[in-house]
Amino acid sequence: MKSAVVRRWRGDATSQIVSSGAPAFARKFILVSVLVTVALFIMTAITTIARPAGSEWAVLRPGAGVAIGVAAWYPPRYSGLIAVWAAVATGLGSAVVGRPLLVCLGSAIVAGAETWIASRILRGGAGTVPSLSDRNGLRRLMVAAIAVGIATAIGLGTTAFFAFGVEHVLPTLGLSVTTHVLGMLFVAPLFFRPPPPRPPVAIREVLAQWVIHIGLVVVAFYVTNGIPVAFLILPALVWGASRLPYRIFVVQLALTSVAVSELSAAGFGPFGREIFGVVERSLLVGSLGMTISVMVFTIIVSAAVAATAQASMERTEKIGREVIAASVTGFASLYESGGELRLSGINASGRVILLGESAESGDSAKLATLFAAEELTELHQALENVTALEPTPWTVQLIETRSGRVLEASMVGLTASALPRASFQFIDVTDREAVRARYAAERHRAVEIQAALVPQDTLAAPGYEIAGRSMASRALGGDFYDWYTRPDGFTVSLGDVMGKGTGPSILAATLRTSLRLAGESRTPAKALARLAKVVEAELSSAASFATMFTATITAENGAVRYADAGHGLALICSTDGTVTQLESQGLPLGVLADSEWVDKTDRLVPGDTFVLFSDGVLDLFDGTLSAIDEVALMTKSAPSCEALIDQIFDLADSESLDDDISVVVVRRLAFER
Repeated sequence: MKSAVVRRWRGDATSQIVSSGAPAFARKFILVSVLVTVALFIMTAITTIARPAGSEWAVLRPGAGVAIGVAAWYPPRYSGLIAVWAAVATGLGSAVVGRPLLVCLGSAIVAGAETWIASRILRGGAGTVPSLSDRNGLRRLMVAAIAVGIATAIGLGTTAFFAFGVEHVLPTLGLSVTTHVLGMLFVAPLFFRPPPPRPPVAIREVLAQWVIHIGLVVVAFYVTNGIPVAFLILPALVWGASRLPYRIFVVQLALTSVAVSELSAAGFGPFGREIFGVVERSLLVGSLGMTISVMVFTIIVSAAVAATAQASMERTEKIGREVIAASVTGFASLYESGGELRLSGINASGRVILLGESAESGDSAKLATLFAAEELTELHQALENVTALEPTPWTVQLIETRSGRVLEASMVGLTASALPRASFQFIDVTDREAVRARYAAERHRAVEIQAALVPQDTLAAPGYEIAGRSMASRALGGDFYDWYTRPDGFTVSLGDVMGKGTGPSILAATLRTSLRLAGESRTPAKALARLAKVVEAELSSAASFATMFTATITAENGAVRYADAGHGLALICSTDGTVTQLESQGLPLGVLADSEWVDKTDRLVPGDTFVLFSDGVLDLFDGTLSAIDEVALMTKSAPSCEALIDQIFDLADSESLDDDISVVVVRRLAFER
């Protein structure tokens, strides 16, 4: 149990103690803490010893930047611990050089407070080490500097009041606030995540910038003693901020701050004249340092934002080029030059598609070598249309090359071009179009075959009139109907295979042929039973079923003997106005292997009409069985079988038909024609 706890603690310490963007060695939290504490102790002692004569406070506090920068490496829960170590190191460093106990305590409290406050401001809620890669990082740095100034003013102002008296409060504020803020501004960024790398800078430029900058600092703060030429150091700093690697420049900036502060404190430079006291000198140096920091950090952030945008644009452009180059679609730029249409920048797939089409090599070609006059005219017109002031799109067009290859092409105008130019995309669909043509031919042949399966001759049954028609929702349908003559009358059948298209149409043809063979010498029920056995395998493999109605009608007396396999859409409309829906009790074919069907009987008297239709007819009305009543009403008013079928099919729209429709009508005439 103990070892598991230790492993878990060590795992948390390894994976969660360091924020994203911190250096690898920051994971060694104890070692970093010791190093920071020792560094703060030494810095505090040195800067305190080196303070100007007559001043109670140092002219620069780089330790503030070290503590804040390191604290920003870690999650907020560690800020308090690092602030405590900063306070202890600062207090001890002040004590060893003989500072009063109250001053040591005040300095320690200020060091801890500014570390805790500034590090949390710099991190924000992002959970990553701060960076000057965007304006938000610069804003946080400036806010943190203000917070450090406020914390220093309150803490050390109070300390000066109790330790030295009220007359020392204003000098303390004027000196200590700027020293703490400058220490934070010039040192803390050393610990930030660097902005995106800049283009490499030659070593000779780096050396030249350092030499010129050092020379200008010497001139401004040593050679021209007392002359206000501090601005001379700005050009070299701007040069460094815009060209040097980030951390090299921040180091230069921190060293410059130390040099300017120490030279000014020693009486050199434009702020070293005797008219300036320690406080005034510190305020002037601090103002210069803050102005420089805002300016150069703004340059760094602007350069980082520009570099990030440029890198993003380059990545996007690179990805785009790679996508185009690797695409199976051909891409090229289409333009007109000297009255000729040309392609340039053809990608690899485009060259493969057009391979052998042109004698030209490389990534360009003349369209005249690729396409015949008719296609050239079309492409020329398309280029004019897509590059017009009000462009007209030209998409997914089929064009044919001189060698007979079929291309599916589209074109989009490029507005950034001075000349009419368009992006031309194309893909070779020769094989696809060939397959499509063969498939269309096969479908056409299948339609012809299916049309040949309907009864071709009129029924040779004196005293009866018969008509039938079918319409598929697609080119091929799953409905079929049939009739044929028997010795004592005739047989009428109608079937509906589940589904649409080629598969159901093949099953429908199979069912029609098999039903004829099965029903020649059998009753309707036995014919269905025989048919079910014959087509059982086909229906099972297709996971389909079929409804079926078949009836034999005796011509002499109008007797109707029928069997219904789940169809249920057969009517007898009598001359007296009654409508009989013929009973359906059997299951469709293909539902159960051992299904049985029984024969039912009815009768047609002279003037009666027998109507048989598929369920697609229901959709011509409201889609429910109430449509049967509508069919019955139409039957009563129809003067002939063909007229009734015309009325029903007039309701159908072949363009929006959802299901196949088939109708067979038989009428026993009131007198023999």
